[in-house]
Amino acid sequence: MSVLIHAPYPTIETVSVLPNPQFSDSEALADEVEIKRAMNGKVRTYVKTKNGRRKLIWEFQLARPKTLELYQIFKSYFSMKFLVEDHHSRRWVGNFVNNPFEFASNNRAGPDIGTVKGERYTIRLEFEGVEQ
Repeated sequence: MSVLIHAPYPTIETVSVLPNPQFSDSEALADEVEIKRAMNGKVRTYVKTKNGRRKLIWEFQLARPKTLELYQIFKSYFSMKFLVEDHHSRRWVGNFVNNPFEFASNNRAGPDIGTVKGERYTIRLEFEGVEQ
């Protein structure tokens, strides 16, 4: 299964298909805990919930054409919501929270034919959203 990025949500105009994340993925709650101390020395904790939002982190290794396609999608739709279908067949609605998006080049340029792979980029995507 691949990762599908639909943009913008709910009026889908474009879809990008990405390979499975390189080193699996990670998922965490987006809630925050704040610890405050009162003037009398009493410690109080506050939990800021985000209504079930989760933070997902994926790391992909992409060829140059796919990297340019992803760059254009983020350039055009960054401030809008995305629908993401992950490699576990789950659907998420939310936003990418990377700032900036960093495309790191791992392999040098070359032909992308046969067993010889062309220029490859690694990108880490952080997504915060709600499962549908």
